[in-house]
Amino acid sequence: MPQTFCTAFISSTTRDLKSHRQMVADILRNCGIQVVTQEHFGADSRTIREIVQKAIEPCDVVICLIGTHLGQVPTDERERSYTQLEFDIAQALHKPVFRFIAAEEYLPDHPINQSLEHEQLQERHRQAVMECGHRWDLFATKEELRELVYQASL
Repeated sequence: MPQTFCTAFISSTTRDLKSHRQMVADILRNCGIQVVTQEHFGADSRTIREIVQKAIEPCDVVICLIGTHLGQVPTDERERSYTQLEFDIAQALHKPVFRFIAAEEYLPDHPINQSLEHEQLQERHRQAVMECGHRWDLFATKEELRELVYQASL
C-alpha cells in the first residue's frame, strides 16, 4: 500500500515556476493533502535556515520543483538560494523528497534573466540532484508535471 502523506511542503522559485507550484498545490489539496509553500513565510527575526526548518519539520513530504532559475539568495547565505536551502534542509531532516526537474526546454512563467554566476550555481545544484542516487523526474510542460504528480506515491 502506498504511503499516505497529510502535509506537503512545495519548494520552487517564483519567477519561473510559480504557476507550476500552484498547480501542484491544487492537485495535492484536491487529494486531501495540506500544502505549505513559501507564501506562508512572514516577517520573522530568525535566520532563513531556522524559518525554513520550522516550516519543513512538521511536513510529511517535500516536493521540489527545480528549474534553471536560481532565485533569491538570502542575505545570510552566500552560495545557496532559498529553494536550495529548502532542499538541503529536507534532506537533513530525512524527509521523503520528490524531485521534479524542469527540462532545458520548459517554458518559464517569466523570462529568466540572471548572472552567469547564478546560472552556474543553479546548474551545479541541478546536476547534484540528478547525480545523488535518488529518483528524480524530468518535465518540459505543465501537463507532464501534472501527470508525474498524479503518478507519484503521495
